[in-house]
Amino acid sequence: MGGGVSKRSAAAGPQPTLPEATALRLLESLAAKEDCVALPILSNSERRRSGQRGMSRALLFGVRAFYAQRGALDKVVQDIVNEPLFPFSACELTKSTGLSLTETLALEAGEGEGIEELVGEATCFFSYSWTGTTLRDLLAAVERVLAKLEADGTRRYVWIDILCASQNLLQGVIKDPAMLSAEVGGIEDAISTAGEFLFYMEPLSGEWNAPPHAFLLAEQGDPEEGWVRRGPAALTRAWCIFELAKSLSKGCKLHVLLSEKSEAEFEDKMHNDAYGFLWVGQILARVDVKQAQITKAEDREYILGEVGKLPGGMGAVNSSVMGALSGWVVDEAQAMLEAVPEAERGRSGLLSNVAILLKNQGRLAEAEPLQRERLALRRAKSGDRSPNTLGALGNLAVNLQKQGKLAQAEPLFREAVAAWHKDRCS
Repeated sequence: MGGGVSKRSAAAGPQPTLPEATALRLLESLAAKEDCVALPILSNSERRRSGQRGMSRALLFGVRAFYAQRGALDKVVQDIVNEPLFPFSACELTKSTGLSLTETLALEAGEGEGIEELVGEATCFFSYSWTGTTLRDLLAAVERVLAKLEADGTRRYVWIDILCASQNLLQGVIKDPAMLSAEVGGIEDAISTAGEFLFYMEPLSGEWNAPPHAFLLAEQGDPEEGWVRRGPAALTRAWCIFELAKSLSKGCKLHVLLSEKSEAEFEDKMHNDAYGFLWVGQILARVDVKQAQITKAEDREYILGEVGKLPGGMGAVNSSVMGALSGWVVDEAQAMLEAVPEAERGRSGLLSNVAILLKNQGRLAEAEPLQRERLALRRAKSGDRSPNTLGALGNLAVNLQKQGKLAQAEPLFREAVAAWHKDRCS
Protein backbone atom coordinates (compact mmCIF):
# COMPACT_ATOMS: atom_id res chain seq x y z
CA MET A 1 0.00 0.00 0.00
CA GLY A 2 2.76 2.44 -0.82
CA GLY A 3 5.10 1.78 2.12
CA GLY A 4 6.27 4.31 4.68
CA VAL A 5 6.91 7.99 4.15
CA SER A 6 10.48 8.56 3.03
CA LYS A 7 12.81 10.84 4.93
CA ARG A 8 12.84 13.11 1.90
CA SER A 9 9.22 14.11 2.49
CA ALA A 10 9.62 14.88 6.18
CA ALA A 11 9.63 18.51 7.28
CA ALA A 12 13.06 18.19 8.89
CA GLY A 13 14.60 15.98 6.21
CA PRO A 14 18.05 16.26 4.63
CA GLN A 15 19.17 18.99 2.31
CA PRO A 16 17.63 18.82 -1.17
CA THR A 17 19.55 17.18 -3.98
CA LEU A 18 20.69 19.26 -6.94
CA PRO A 19 17.62 18.35 -9.08
CA GLU A 20 15.32 19.17 -6.14
CA ALA A 21 17.03 22.50 -5.62
CA THR A 22 16.77 23.20 -9.35
CA ALA A 23 13.03 22.47 -9.26
CA LEU A 24 12.51 24.87 -6.38
CA ARG A 25 14.59 27.59 -8.06
CA LEU A 26 12.62 27.28 -11.30
CA LEU A 27 9.31 27.51 -9.45
CA GLU A 28 10.55 30.62 -7.63
CA SER A 29 11.49 32.11 -10.98
CA LEU A 30 7.99 31.50 -12.39
CA ALA A 31 6.41 33.04 -9.30
CA ALA A 32 8.34 36.27 -9.94
CA LYS A 33 7.11 36.69 -13.54
CA GLU A 34 4.50 39.32 -14.30
CA ASP A 35 3.94 38.64 -18.01
CA CYS A 36 0.49 37.36 -18.92
CA VAL A 37 -0.34 35.90 -22.34
CA ALA A 38 -3.70 35.85 -24.08
CA LEU A 39 -2.97 32.56 -25.87
CA PRO A 40 -0.46 29.73 -25.31
CA ILE A 41 2.97 30.68 -26.63
CA LEU A 42 3.33 27.35 -28.47
CA SER A 43 0.95 25.73 -30.94
CA ASN A 44 -0.32 22.18 -30.40
CA SER A 45 2.29 20.85 -32.83
CA GLU A 46 5.13 22.64 -31.00
CA ARG A 47 4.18 21.57 -27.49
CA ARG A 48 5.29 18.52 -25.55
CA ARG A 49 2.77 15.72 -25.97
CA SER A 50 0.69 15.31 -22.86
CA GLY A 51 2.35 11.98 -22.17
CA GLN A 52 5.77 13.67 -22.16
CA ARG A 53 4.91 15.94 -19.23
CA GLY A 54 5.44 13.52 -16.33
CA MET A 55 6.94 14.72 -13.04
CA SER A 56 9.84 13.08 -11.22
CA ARG A 57 10.12 12.74 -7.44
CA ALA A 58 12.66 15.55 -7.48
CA LEU A 59 10.16 17.89 -9.11
CA LEU A 60 7.43 16.80 -6.72
CA PHE A 61 9.79 17.54 -3.83
CA GLY A 62 10.34 21.01 -5.28
CA VAL A 63 6.59 21.54 -5.54
CA ARG A 64 6.15 20.50 -1.91
CA ALA A 65 8.92 22.82 -0.71
CA PHE A 66 7.60 25.72 -2.81
CA TYR A 67 4.08 25.53 -1.42
CA ALA A 68 5.24 24.70 2.11
CA GLN A 69 7.18 27.98 2.18
CA ARG A 70 3.92 29.75 1.35
CA GLY A 71 1.80 27.91 3.89
CA ALA A 72 -0.36 26.49 1.12
CA LEU A 73 0.00 22.71 1.49
CA ASP A 74 -3.40 22.42 3.15
CA LYS A 75 -5.24 24.15 0.34
CA VAL A 76 -7.59 21.87 -1.56
CA VAL A 77 -6.63 21.03 -5.12
CA GLN A 78 -9.19 23.37 -6.72
CA ASP A 79 -7.62 26.33 -4.90
CA ILE A 80 -4.11 25.28 -5.88
CA VAL A 81 -5.32 25.38 -9.47
CA ASN A 82 -6.99 28.78 -9.62
CA GLU A 83 -8.01 30.28 -6.29
CA PRO A 84 -8.84 33.98 -6.86
CA LEU A 85 -6.13 36.30 -5.54
CA PHE A 86 -3.80 33.38 -4.78
CA PRO A 87 -0.61 34.49 -6.56
CA PHE A 88 0.95 31.00 -6.65
CA SER A 89 -1.85 28.96 -8.20
CA ALA A 90 -1.08 26.72 -11.18
CA CYS A 91 -2.84 29.24 -13.42
CA GLU A 92 -0.76 32.11 -12.05
CA LEU A 93 2.54 30.24 -12.29
CA THR A 94 1.88 29.50 -15.96
CA LYS A 95 0.30 32.80 -17.01
CA SER A 96 3.47 33.75 -18.90
CA THR A 97 3.13 30.74 -21.23
CA GLY A 98 -0.47 29.47 -21.12
CA LEU A 99 1.00 25.94 -21.04
CA SER A 100 1.12 23.29 -18.31
CA LEU A 101 3.40 23.82 -15.34
CA THR A 102 5.75 21.03 -16.44
CA GLU A 103 6.07 22.52 -19.93
CA THR A 104 6.61 25.98 -18.47
CA LEU A 105 9.34 24.70 -16.16
CA ALA A 106 11.08 23.01 -19.09
CA LEU A 107 11.04 26.27 -21.06
CA GLU A 108 12.26 28.21 -18.04
CA ALA A 109 15.15 25.80 -17.53
CA GLY A 110 16.41 26.05 -21.09
CA GLU A 111 19.45 24.08 -22.19
CA GLY A 112 21.85 22.43 -19.78
CA GLU A 113 19.68 22.53 -16.66
CA GLY A 114 19.08 18.79 -16.44
CA ILE A 115 15.37 19.16 -17.04
CA GLU A 116 15.20 15.45 -17.91
CA GLU A 117 15.68 14.77 -14.18
CA LEU A 118 12.49 16.73 -13.51
CA VAL A 119 10.19 16.27 -16.51
CA GLY A 120 9.94 13.21 -18.75
CA GLU A 121 7.68 10.69 -20.45
CA ALA A 122 4.95 9.67 -18.03
CA THR A 123 5.39 6.18 -16.58
CA CYS A 124 2.60 6.57 -13.99
CA PHE A 125 -0.84 8.15 -14.28
CA PHE A 126 -2.30 9.51 -11.03
CA SER A 127 -6.09 9.51 -10.72
CA TYR A 128 -7.92 11.12 -7.80
CA SER A 129 -10.87 13.31 -6.88
CA TRP A 130 -10.40 17.03 -6.50
CA THR A 131 -13.22 17.05 -3.94
CA GLY A 132 -11.71 17.36 -0.47
CA THR A 133 -8.14 16.47 -1.52
CA THR A 134 -5.44 18.78 -0.15
CA LEU A 135 -2.10 19.30 -1.85
CA ARG A 136 -0.37 17.93 1.25
CA ASP A 137 -2.29 14.64 1.11
CA LEU A 138 -1.87 14.33 -2.65
CA LEU A 139 1.90 14.76 -2.54
CA ALA A 140 2.29 12.46 0.48
CA ALA A 141 0.33 9.68 -1.23
CA VAL A 142 2.40 9.92 -4.41
CA GLU A 143 5.65 10.10 -2.45
CA ARG A 144 4.82 6.93 -0.52
CA VAL A 145 4.10 4.88 -3.62
CA LEU A 146 7.12 6.22 -5.54
CA ALA A 147 9.41 5.37 -2.62
CA LYS A 148 8.21 1.79 -2.99
CA LEU A 149 8.22 1.58 -6.80
CA GLU A 150 11.61 3.20 -7.28
CA ALA A 151 13.24 0.62 -5.04
CA ASP A 152 13.87 -1.20 -8.33
CA GLY A 153 16.27 1.59 -9.32
CA THR A 154 14.08 2.99 -12.13
CA ARG A 155 13.03 6.63 -12.03
CA ARG A 156 9.29 7.22 -12.40
CA TYR A 157 7.53 10.20 -13.94
CA VAL A 158 3.99 10.81 -12.70
CA TRP A 159 1.24 12.56 -14.67
CA ILE A 160 -0.91 14.70 -12.35
CA ASP A 161 -3.53 16.81 -14.06
CA ILE A 162 -3.20 19.99 -11.99
CA LEU A 163 0.47 20.34 -12.96
CA CYS A 164 0.80 18.42 -16.22
CA ALA A 165 -2.16 19.90 -18.12
CA SER A 166 -2.70 23.55 -19.01
CA GLN A 167 -5.06 24.70 -16.32
CA ASN A 168 -5.42 28.11 -17.96
CA LEU A 169 -7.05 26.35 -20.92
CA LEU A 170 -9.08 23.89 -18.84
CA GLN A 171 -10.33 26.56 -16.43
CA GLY A 172 -11.32 28.91 -19.24
CA VAL A 173 -8.79 31.60 -18.33
CA ILE A 174 -7.46 31.25 -21.90
CA LYS A 175 -10.12 30.58 -24.52
CA ASP A 176 -9.00 28.66 -27.57
CA PRO A 177 -11.41 25.86 -28.60
CA ALA A 178 -8.86 23.97 -30.73
CA MET A 179 -6.22 23.92 -28.00
CA LEU A 180 -8.79 23.13 -25.33
CA SER A 181 -9.97 20.10 -27.28
CA ALA A 182 -6.39 18.86 -27.59
CA GLU A 183 -5.83 19.43 -23.88
CA VAL A 184 -8.86 17.37 -22.87
CA GLY A 185 -7.77 14.59 -25.23
CA GLY A 186 -4.30 14.75 -23.69
CA ILE A 187 -5.50 12.61 -20.81
CA GLU A 188 -5.80 9.68 -23.18
CA ASP A 189 -2.27 10.31 -24.47
CA ALA A 190 -0.90 10.32 -20.92
CA ILE A 191 -2.68 7.06 -20.10
CA SER A 192 -1.40 5.48 -23.31
CA THR A 193 2.17 6.38 -22.31
CA ALA A 194 2.00 5.21 -18.70
CA GLY A 195 2.42 1.60 -17.67
CA GLU A 196 1.38 2.06 -14.04
CA PHE A 197 -1.89 3.52 -12.77
CA LEU A 198 -2.01 5.16 -9.34
CA PHE A 199 -5.56 5.32 -7.94
CA TYR A 200 -6.14 7.46 -4.82
CA MET A 201 -8.86 5.78 -2.72
CA GLU A 202 -9.64 8.45 -0.16
CA PRO A 203 -11.47 8.59 2.14
CA LEU A 204 -11.59 4.81 2.42
CA SER A 205 -14.70 4.97 4.60
CA GLY A 206 -16.91 7.58 6.20
CA GLU A 207 -19.43 10.08 4.87
CA TRP A 208 -19.02 13.42 3.14
CA ASN A 209 -21.29 15.97 1.49
CA ALA A 210 -21.58 15.44 -2.25
CA PRO A 211 -20.76 18.48 -4.40
CA PRO A 212 -23.65 19.98 -6.41
CA HIS A 213 -22.30 18.57 -9.67
CA ALA A 214 -24.26 17.01 -12.52
CA PHE A 215 -24.43 13.28 -13.08
CA LEU A 216 -22.53 11.82 -16.00
CA LEU A 217 -25.81 10.44 -17.35
CA ALA A 218 -28.24 13.30 -17.89
CA GLU A 219 -31.24 11.00 -17.45
CA GLN A 220 -30.28 10.63 -13.78
CA GLY A 221 -31.64 14.13 -13.24
CA ASP A 222 -30.11 16.50 -10.72
CA PRO A 223 -28.44 15.39 -7.47
CA GLU A 224 -30.51 15.94 -4.35
CA GLU A 225 -29.60 18.93 -2.21
CA GLY A 226 -27.59 17.89 0.84
CA TRP A 227 -26.82 14.48 -0.64
CA VAL A 228 -24.32 12.48 1.43
CA ARG A 229 -21.88 10.14 -0.28
CA ARG A 230 -19.77 7.42 1.34
CA GLY A 231 -16.34 5.98 0.79
CA PRO A 232 -13.64 6.90 -1.76
CA ALA A 233 -14.40 10.13 -3.59
CA ALA A 234 -12.65 8.92 -6.75
CA LEU A 235 -15.25 6.16 -7.13
CA THR A 236 -17.92 8.85 -7.44
CA ARG A 237 -16.19 10.90 -10.15
CA ALA A 238 -16.84 10.13 -13.81
CA TRP A 239 -13.35 11.17 -14.92
CA CYS A 240 -11.70 8.89 -12.34
CA ILE A 241 -13.84 5.86 -13.21
CA PHE A 242 -13.19 6.47 -16.91
CA GLU A 243 -9.44 6.84 -16.35
CA LEU A 244 -9.31 3.63 -14.34
CA ALA A 245 -11.38 1.68 -16.88
CA LYS A 246 -9.26 3.06 -19.74
CA SER A 247 -6.02 2.10 -18.00
CA LEU A 248 -7.26 -1.39 -17.17
CA SER A 249 -8.24 -1.97 -20.81
CA LYS A 250 -4.70 -0.96 -21.79
CA GLY A 251 -3.14 -3.36 -19.28
CA CYS A 252 -1.67 -0.84 -16.84
CA LYS A 253 -0.55 -2.19 -13.46
CA LEU A 254 -2.88 -0.89 -10.76
CA HIS A 255 -1.53 0.62 -7.54
CA VAL A 256 -4.10 1.80 -4.98
CA LEU A 257 -2.96 4.67 -2.78
CA LEU A 258 -4.29 5.24 0.74
CA SER A 259 -3.50 7.69 3.48
CA GLU A 260 -1.65 6.33 6.51
CA LYS A 261 -4.91 6.58 8.49
CA SER A 262 -6.80 4.52 5.91
CA GLU A 263 -4.00 1.95 5.69
CA ALA A 264 -4.26 1.47 9.46
CA GLU A 265 -8.06 1.18 9.24
CA PHE A 266 -7.82 -1.44 6.47
CA GLU A 267 -5.33 -3.52 8.43
CA ASP A 268 -7.42 -3.29 11.60
CA LYS A 269 -10.56 -4.48 9.79
CA MET A 270 -8.78 -7.38 8.14
CA HIS A 271 -7.09 -8.50 11.38
CA ASN A 272 -9.74 -7.85 14.00
CA ASP A 273 -13.14 -7.87 12.34
CA ALA A 274 -14.55 -11.29 11.44
CA TYR A 275 -16.65 -9.54 8.81
CA GLY A 276 -13.87 -7.39 7.39
CA PHE A 277 -14.48 -8.97 3.99
CA LEU A 278 -18.04 -7.57 4.06
CA TRP A 279 -16.80 -4.11 5.06
CA VAL A 280 -14.43 -3.81 2.13
CA GLY A 281 -17.01 -5.39 -0.19
CA GLN A 282 -19.50 -2.67 0.70
CA ILE A 283 -16.94 -0.01 -0.20
CA LEU A 284 -16.28 -1.51 -3.63
CA ALA A 285 -19.98 -2.12 -4.27
CA ARG A 286 -20.47 1.65 -4.46
CA VAL A 287 -18.82 1.70 -7.89
CA ASP A 288 -21.65 2.81 -10.16
CA VAL A 289 -20.93 4.82 -13.27
CA LYS A 290 -24.61 5.80 -13.39
CA GLN A 291 -24.15 7.66 -10.10
CA ALA A 292 -20.86 9.27 -11.13
CA GLN A 293 -20.69 13.06 -11.13
CA ILE A 294 -18.89 15.54 -13.36
CA THR A 295 -17.72 19.06 -12.54
CA LYS A 296 -18.49 20.37 -16.02
CA ALA A 297 -21.56 19.25 -17.94
CA GLU A 298 -19.68 19.94 -21.18
CA ASP A 299 -17.35 17.02 -20.36
CA ARG A 300 -20.28 14.60 -20.64
CA GLU A 301 -20.10 14.09 -24.40
CA TYR A 302 -16.36 13.38 -24.41
CA ILE A 303 -16.41 10.93 -21.48
CA LEU A 304 -19.44 9.01 -22.77
CA GLY A 305 -17.88 8.83 -26.23
CA GLU A 306 -14.62 7.45 -24.86
CA VAL A 307 -16.35 5.03 -22.49
CA GLY A 308 -18.31 3.73 -25.48
CA LYS A 309 -15.03 2.75 -27.12
CA LEU A 310 -13.97 0.53 -24.22
CA PRO A 311 -14.46 -3.25 -24.44
CA GLY A 312 -18.07 -3.85 -23.42
CA GLY A 313 -18.85 -0.13 -23.34
CA MET A 314 -20.72 1.44 -20.44
CA GLY A 315 -22.11 -1.89 -19.25
CA ALA A 316 -18.66 -3.34 -18.59
CA VAL A 317 -17.15 -0.36 -16.74
CA ASN A 318 -18.56 -1.21 -13.30
CA SER A 319 -17.57 -4.86 -13.45
CA SER A 320 -14.04 -4.20 -14.75
CA VAL A 321 -13.35 -1.52 -12.13
CA MET A 322 -14.79 -3.59 -9.29
CA GLY A 323 -12.88 -6.66 -10.45
CA ALA A 324 -9.56 -4.80 -10.48
CA LEU A 325 -10.11 -3.20 -7.09
CA SER A 326 -11.22 -6.52 -5.60
CA GLY A 327 -8.00 -8.05 -6.90
CA TRP A 328 -6.04 -5.29 -5.19
CA VAL A 329 -7.83 -5.95 -1.89
CA VAL A 330 -6.98 -9.66 -2.03
CA ASP A 331 -3.35 -9.00 -2.95
CA GLU A 332 -2.95 -6.56 -0.05
CA ALA A 333 -4.64 -8.90 2.41
CA GLN A 334 -2.47 -11.83 1.27
CA ALA A 335 0.67 -9.73 1.74
CA MET A 336 -0.50 -8.82 5.25
CA LEU A 337 -1.12 -12.50 6.04
CA GLU A 338 2.33 -13.52 4.82
CA ALA A 339 3.82 -11.03 7.27
CA VAL A 340 2.03 -12.61 10.27
CA PRO A 341 4.23 -15.07 12.23
CA GLU A 342 2.91 -18.63 11.99
CA ALA A 343 2.27 -18.84 15.72
CA GLU A 344 -0.01 -15.80 15.58
CA ARG A 345 -2.08 -16.64 12.49
CA GLY A 346 -4.74 -18.41 14.55
CA ARG A 347 -5.30 -15.33 16.73
CA SER A 348 -6.12 -13.06 13.79
CA GLY A 349 -9.27 -12.84 11.71
CA LEU A 350 -7.03 -12.19 8.72
CA LEU A 351 -6.74 -15.87 7.81
CA SER A 352 -10.52 -16.24 7.54
CA ASN A 353 -11.00 -12.91 5.75
CA VAL A 354 -8.40 -13.73 3.10
CA ALA A 355 -9.89 -17.16 2.51
CA ILE A 356 -13.37 -15.68 2.06
CA LEU A 357 -12.12 -12.93 -0.24
CA LEU A 358 -10.40 -15.51 -2.43
CA LYS A 359 -13.48 -17.72 -2.45
CA ASN A 360 -15.72 -14.79 -3.39
CA GLN A 361 -13.47 -14.08 -6.36
CA GLY A 362 -13.72 -17.69 -7.48
CA ARG A 363 -10.07 -18.36 -6.63
CA LEU A 364 -11.00 -21.63 -4.93
CA ALA A 365 -7.66 -23.41 -5.26
CA GLU A 366 -5.91 -20.49 -3.52
CA ALA A 367 -8.54 -20.39 -0.77
CA GLU A 368 -8.30 -24.13 -0.08
CA PRO A 369 -5.00 -24.25 1.89
CA LEU A 370 -6.13 -21.31 4.02
CA GLN A 371 -9.43 -23.04 4.75
CA ARG A 372 -7.54 -26.23 5.70
CA GLU A 373 -5.30 -24.21 8.01
CA ARG A 374 -8.34 -22.52 9.54
CA LEU A 375 -10.06 -25.87 10.14
CA ALA A 376 -6.96 -27.33 11.81
CA LEU A 377 -6.70 -24.31 14.10
CA ARG A 378 -10.39 -24.55 15.00
CA ARG A 379 -10.09 -28.27 15.82
CA ALA A 380 -7.08 -27.64 18.04
CA LYS A 381 -8.71 -24.75 19.87
CA SER A 382 -12.36 -25.75 20.15
CA GLY A 383 -12.61 -29.47 19.40
CA ASP A 384 -14.31 -31.33 16.56
CA ARG A 385 -17.93 -30.45 17.34
CA SER A 386 -17.86 -26.76 18.13
CA PRO A 387 -19.97 -24.52 15.83
CA ASN A 388 -16.82 -22.69 14.72
CA THR A 389 -15.09 -25.95 13.79
CA LEU A 390 -18.12 -27.28 11.93
CA GLY A 391 -18.50 -23.98 10.10
CA ALA A 392 -14.87 -24.15 8.94
CA LEU A 393 -15.36 -27.79 7.99
CA GLY A 394 -18.44 -26.99 5.91
CA ASN A 395 -16.71 -24.12 4.10
CA LEU A 396 -13.83 -26.38 3.10
CA ALA A 397 -16.17 -29.18 2.01
CA VAL A 398 -18.17 -26.85 -0.25
CA ASN A 399 -14.97 -25.47 -1.77
CA LEU A 400 -13.69 -28.96 -2.54
CA GLN A 401 -17.04 -29.90 -4.07
CA LYS A 402 -17.01 -26.84 -6.33
CA GLN A 403 -13.50 -27.76 -7.47
CA GLY A 404 -14.70 -31.24 -8.36
CA LYS A 405 -12.65 -32.87 -5.58
CA LEU A 406 -15.57 -35.03 -4.53
CA ALA A 407 -13.52 -37.79 -2.92
CA GLN A 408 -11.96 -35.23 -0.57
CA ALA A 409 -15.24 -33.41 0.06
CA GLU A 410 -17.32 -36.50 0.93
CA PRO A 411 -15.73 -37.40 4.32
CA LEU A 412 -16.02 -33.79 5.44
CA PHE A 413 -19.72 -33.66 4.56
CA ARG A 414 -20.24 -36.99 6.36
CA GLU A 415 -18.45 -35.67 9.45
CA ALA A 416 -20.63 -32.55 9.47
CA VAL A 417 -23.86 -34.57 9.09
CA ALA A 418 -22.81 -37.03 11.81
CA ALA A 419 -22.05 -34.18 14.21
CA TRP A 420 -25.43 -32.59 13.45
CA HIS A 421 -27.30 -35.88 14.14
CA LYS A 422 -25.34 -36.49 17.31
CA ASP A 423 -26.17 -33.05 18.64
CA ARG A 424 -29.87 -33.52 17.88
CA CYS A 425 -30.00 -36.86 19.64
CA SER A 426 -27.99 -35.85 22.69
